[in-house]
Amino acid sequence: MSRFFTIMLVNFSICILSSCLLNAQINGVWRISQRDSHYEGYDYNGGNWMPHNSYSREIPYYLAEHTDVIDSIYAEHRDVINGVDSGWFHLNTVYYNPSVFQTPDWKSVSYNISVGQGDVMLFWNGHYDTQNRLVEYNSTRIYHEALLLTTHENYYYTTRNEPDSSYKHTYDNYVFGHYQKTINVYDSLGRKTSELVYTSADPLSWQLTKRVLLYYRPDMYPDGYYFKTQNPMFLQRMGYMPGSCLDNNFSGLTAPYLVDSLCVQVYQDSVWSDVRYDYYQIHYYTPGIPQIDIEQWETQFIPPPPDFYPPHYCLVFDQNGLFKGEGYSVDDGFSPPSNSGISYTWEYYVSNEDNAIPSVNGLTLKQNYPNPFSQTTKISFSNRKNGAISLKIYNSRGQLVKILYDKAQLKAGEHFIDWNGTDIQGEKMASGIYIYKLSNGRETVVKKMLLLK
Repeated sequence: MSRFFTIMLVNFSICILSSCLLNAQINGVWRISQRDSHYEGYDYNGGNWMPHNSYSREIPYYLAEHTDVIDSIYAEHRDVINGVDSGWFHLNTVYYNPSVFQTPDWKSVSYNISVGQGDVMLFWNGHYDTQNRLVEYNSTRIYHEALLLTTHENYYYTTRNEPDSSYKHTYDNYVFGHYQKTINVYDSLGRKTSELVYTSADPLSWQLTKRVLLYYRPDMYPDGYYFKTQNPMFLQRMGYMPGSCLDNNFSGLTAPYLVDSLCVQVYQDSVWSDVRYDYYQIHYYTPGIPQIDIEQWETQFIPPPPDFYPPHYCLVFDQNGLFKGEGYSVDDGFSPPSNSGISYTWEYYVSNEDNAIPSVNGLTLKQNYPNPFSQTTKISFSNRKNGAISLKIYNSRGQLVKILYDKAQLKAGEHFIDWNGTDIQGEKMASGIYIYKLSNGRETVVKKMLLLK
């Protein structure tokens, strides 16, 4: 693996960390089950622009006892460069070595991540309050035993899900010490009217250096609706694949009010200067599901040069406020246009003492063990009534690999079956994600497993 991909995969490791920042439900938790990304652009080589499309998919695996804490991530990648298709290949599996400590008042999650041959290491620790909101985190990144970056950040809340303020200290080999704090200002209606950013070279000498001014429409989102934007998976990217646009600090996601536009200003030479304008448009192509289109205009490109189109983002959320995906496109008038996209698949995971996900009526399918596996894994399931049962395995593209069980009549009870990683012809399957599906003709339960050679 190249140094570039190794370092950026660790960046992705920082961001996904866990979906435990989401509000857990009474009987389960919303968590990310898959992330798919694509990039369509060009490479400049030998005086010519060559088309280059890239695709990636990443599968997180969670702890059985803490179902919103990441245990490992399996990543696959595919490149199509100037018409030559590499096909899908296993990029890496990152093991997080998580540890969790929990009291009635707070929860601490720590990760000790090593990528490649141990040349890149990441240590991360976060603390959450009783509402599962991140209140503090520390991270340290090391490359070839040399410190790259340390970060410490605190978040302060009152009654909102969004922090009223934050405090951040970073240290690296290039900038050395850097302190930053952000204070959000709200009006009498609870709308965020501005973000004030203070910076300093020490913890005492603060200077106001940046501010964001927000302007609203009279419209509101449905009562109680808010964007769940705190999942660290949204903050970074893998390789040069698109990261979630939320890493661009979209200050306008301040539900329940609809933002019309905002202005980013910096303080230089005792004067506030505009550096960027963001324009928001909200659409409801599906009732209750907002799509937000954002154009970002930097003042240096106003008026725009010939053939220039500003960066354009399209954000999609569901009725629960969960971030479903993003599209991004840009054409600066100098290089060919490019576009990228990312989508998140969410699952509502309900666990019990057996770490199973029951169906609404008669089927229960448990997680295979061991998982991941290299030789043989055991799958257990149960049916409440006598009847037809099928258990089939598919690859990540949805193609049937193996029929483990297909009976017209099976007695009610708990059943066990092994899979040795072979297909219908008895050939050994390649490493990767496989889906196993249990069905009785009326209900279907699906789970994933990871085969590693």
